[in-house]
Amino acid sequence: MKVDDAQAALSRAKRLGAVTFSEPRREEGVTVPAIQGVGNSAIYFLDDSAVLASVWDQEFVSAKIARSSETAGLTRIDHLAQTTRYDEMLTWLLFYTSIFDTKRTL
Repeated sequence: MKVDDAQAALSRAKRLGAVTFSEPRREEGVTVPAIQGVGNSAIYFLDDSAVLASVWDQEFVSAKIARSSETAGLTRIDHLAQTTRYDEMLTWLLFYTSIFDTKRTL
């Protein structure tokens, strides 16, 4: 998730009871703040700081494919979808609306 301040987002999530997530990294790898989501999925927080903005160059090898100079035009997220058990739906809904400060719009 792209946020204004990844460390602040992680701190807020921890205060709200989220479980942090980490994984082994190469010595030169970028440590990205993350929490566990539905089904122990990982939710990473990225921002425009020098370290986190370089994660794509540090962690991935660029594929040599033809690319358009046009952007996709994505400006916001319409919705998130994840499969949950029926009896856990309200719990995870509260989790996401609290952690990401989301609101229902009509």
